[in-house]
Amino acid sequence: MPNVFKVTTAGLLISGGRSERMGRPKALLDLGGQTFLGRILANLLAAGVSPRIVVAGSHADLIEPQLPPEVALIRNPNPDRGMFSSIQCGLEFLSQRAPGQAVLICLVDHPAVAPSTYEALVRALRSEVLRIVRPRNGGRSGHPILLSPEMVNLARRADPRGTLRDVLRSQHTAILDLDVEDPAIHWDVDTPEDYATIATRFPGKHPD
Repeated sequence: MPNVFKVTTAGLLISGGRSERMGRPKALLDLGGQTFLGRILANLLAAGVSPRIVVAGSHADLIEPQLPPEVALIRNPNPDRGMFSSIQCGLEFLSQRAPGQAVLICLVDHPAVAPSTYEALVRALRSEVLRIVRPRNGGRSGHPILLSPEMVNLARRADPRGTLRDVLRSQHTAILDLDVEDPAIHWDVDTPEDYATIATRFPGKHPD
């Protein structure tokens, strides 16, 4: 079995949804002077996660101009199939371009996760017996989720009609729930009300 500690970690940012409840692309919403997209990518970079990949769906043409040149954009041709289809698109791309890496799966609607949380997850994936690491705060697990190279291959080849939760459930004995002092792992922004709540926690521009 490979020594996972020596494996580098790629960041996969999922932004494939239509943002129907929000009414506008969540990736481009402002949070303290940064877009959700820009904040997550910057925090991944600060945590030493590289390469960074963004998977987009119907809003890909709006998102692409906002990306740094070193960040790749993957277009999900079937975003209506759900989030897992975007995850599998990204994992397939990474398996071809950067095989053998662990992958940190981040969701664009969790924009406030701290760089220290990303760093803690990557550090935790040191044992050869670990395959999945999730952050936990207040007794509840959240996002992002870190997959070992072995788990990346399993998720990539899983039934596309399923979900990432199905994959995790099938591997529940291989999950480490890592306690972190970061409640933002639970701050899921799906509606204008969610956005207004999270914006009050950050100085700078507030929602219109």
